[in-house]
Amino acid sequence: MKKIKILVGYHKKDKLYKNDIMVPIHCGRVLATEASKDGKISQEDYNWLLENMIGDDTGENISNLNRSINEMTAIYWAWKNYDKLGNPDYIGLNHYRRFFDIPYSKINKILDKYDFIKTPHGFTRRTFYEKWNFGENSKDFLKSALDICKKINPDEGAKIEQFFHGHIGKGWCNMFVLPKEDFFEYCNFMFSIILNLPNDTKYGRLAGMFAERLTSYYLYNLSLKKRAKSASIIDFMQYSSKEFFLKHIFNIEQIKRYDKIHTIISILGIKLKFNIG
Repeated sequence: MKKIKILVGYHKKDKLYKNDIMVPIHCGRVLATEASKDGKISQEDYNWLLENMIGDDTGENISNLNRSINEMTAIYWAWKNYDKLGNPDYIGLNHYRRFFDIPYSKINKILDKYDFIKTPHGFTRRTFYEKWNFGENSKDFLKSALDICKKINPDEGAKIEQFFHGHIGKGWCNMFVLPKEDFFEYCNFMFSIILNLPNDTKYGRLAGMFAERLTSYYLYNLSLKKRAKSASIIDFMQYSSKEFFLKHIFNIEQIKRYDKIHTIISILGIKLKFNIG
């Protein structure tokens, strides 16, 4: 049996996922009592986080950067404090509300067949670069970030920039299950760039968003060399939202083809099409 640990990143109180494989970790614990974009955490919720999980603020850590690089602080903590996780053969990252759509009880069998697990990649109509629009400073940040990649390693940086302008995408979450050696290589690659990104407060969480797409780049290239299990994502917050219901359970849309208007009504995945005009 392979020893597998999957970090489950939290920043607030929610349903607890904790067992022999799932290891909940409080991201940005050193900043937790300070007000954030979501307001200030209550003492009760903070105590719950303290009681139920490890934090990313022990040993060698960058917990103080969480507001800009998101769950990458948990990944850094695992990299630098790997022995505190029991030195597992495989390590992964999920989120408190976002998991791979796989049977976790059979993850050992999955990893008998595949070398690692990642989110899906695929052809997209719009590139990462075209979809990068997070406010007035976002394009400036992206240009600076790509320039930094090319300065650190000209050949690799050029490939990263090409990836952002290419049509391979979709795998934008920091979610994976990697063998130890690949995880350490991933961290060396990621943090050589992330810790050199612009850190002006005007950029907010753009460094974290860039890191997600950099993770996509790394995992896509790893999948060209090793056997990857591409697993879709279950987002529990999305499933409980009104928007998800309207889009996936019951939805009405109109499309125009050959001067005719078609109304498509979707109910529980069944599509009914009506022609108008």
